[in-house]
Amino acid sequence: AYLRKMGADTVEVKRMFATSMSAYQERCKVVAAAQIYRHCAICGVKEKIQEIKMVSAQAADELLGIEDVDASFVFYYESDDVVAYSARSMGRINVQIIMEKLGGGGHLTMAGAQTKGITLEEGGRRLKQAIDEYYSDLTDKDEIVNKDAVSMLVALDIIQGKPDGSYAPTENVDRAQMAKMISVIMNQGADNSALYVNSPTGLTDIATNWAKGHINYCY
Repeated sequence: AYLRKMGADTVEVKRMFATSMSAYQERCKVVAAAQIYRHCAICGVKEKIQEIKMVSAQAADELLGIEDVDASFVFYYESDDVVAYSARSMGRINVQIIMEKLGGGGHLTMAGAQTKGITLEEGGRRLKQAIDEYYSDLTDKDEIVNKDAVSMLVALDIIQGKPDGSYAPTENVDRAQMAKMISVIMNQGADNSALYVNSPTGLTDIATNWAKGHINYCY
């Protein structure tokens, strides 16, 4: 809509960003093979793909469209002994911090890394370890009164740190956040909010709320 308003030819724009059929098919394979780990979509690409850098970046972008996915990571062999990562985020998880743990960097919502001398399997293990460390390395943990309780809830994936790596223990918890914590706890750590998105509750102000499924479950 913005491009059209500024007078751009949207058909020509689509043509400029078009990809080959083979690249599109490979991207679909990567997206289909992804797994969810702690609100992150992760996929390791074993096959040799001609346009792997572009495919991995596009697949990482597309994976962000999956419900309850806050970040995505696609990793692949850039050469015989180098594993490269393409990371994307919706802003709730700082992928820059995670990629820095793997020797890379970037920005809050877009980052990458390259690690030499490891297998793809080892690359996946290190990525999950970096994600775990991201959740446990709360920058303001000294301000947390009940550290054991917070550590347990983080380990169970019931609560998460903020994008800057802090926990903000003195901030208020709103009703949407509390609804999520209750629903995840009641479902033994599983996020089943998608099953309740369309459940009738009569509430008139949650249609576009990020926690709609959790709120409906609690009702």
